[in-house]
Amino acid sequence: MAILLKRGHKFYVRFYVNGKSKDIATKSSNIKISVKLLQKVEYENATGHLATATKTHLRNLLADFVAP
Repeated sequence: MAILLKRGHKFYVRFYVNGKSKDIATKSSNIKISVKLLQKVEYENATGHLATATKTHLRNLLADFVAP
């Protein structure tokens, strides 16, 4: 589930990943463009294709790709 927020003249999309809220700026003051981005975020979040930052340490990430 995602919601559309308005701060000043700009819109933001708020969605939840693993119980934590994330905000994405739509960089637009147009409601129709913002709703389209909201729908895209909801779809990607539901299908698991939404790219979000993680707190994986670089050494752990490299260890998965470098053979011992």
